Amino acid sequence: MDTPSESRREPALTVRRELRPVFAALFVLQTFGLVARRFYIALVENPDAALLDIAAASLSQLERDGAKAVVSTVIMTEVWDAMMGTRDAINDWLEKRRRQARAEGRAEGIAEGRVKGAAEGEARGRAEVVAEVVAWNERRLAAEERGEPFDEPPPGVEDGDLE
Repeated sequence: MDTPSESRREPALTVRRELRPVFAALFVLQTFGLVARRFYIALVENPDAALLDIAAASLSQLERDGAKAVVSTVIMTEVWDAMMGTRDAINDWLEKRRRQARAEGRAEGIAEGRVKGAAEGEARGRAEVVAEVVAWNERRLAAEERGEPFDEPPPGVEDGDLE
């Protein structure tokens, strides 16, 4: 058996709960605008008529004006809702692209940093080796000038590697 909420049908013209304040404000503005328009037209057409008669004539069409206001307000509310949905979809798409671009940029930066770091490390390592060899050679030449024996192996060579 269906529960009451499952078998209940939704009305054809519904307004989402969060749009009801917008709907109400638009409906009131349009209804008053239509009544005011009728009042103005009646006043211009019959400038000598009593204001109460003009007001009564304007309000006599209130049911018709209210129906027009409901229909146009529903249309405006649905258009507004569609525009906001489209805006949200576009913003989500743009945010996804931004995140993807940031991730790609980050990955590119990391790869670039690794390549640059490896090159800098290699250059620094070469400079250290050259400095060690230069220092070793200076010690060797100084020992030669003093006529002392120099048995220190070159940097990077173990004692048994020279034989």
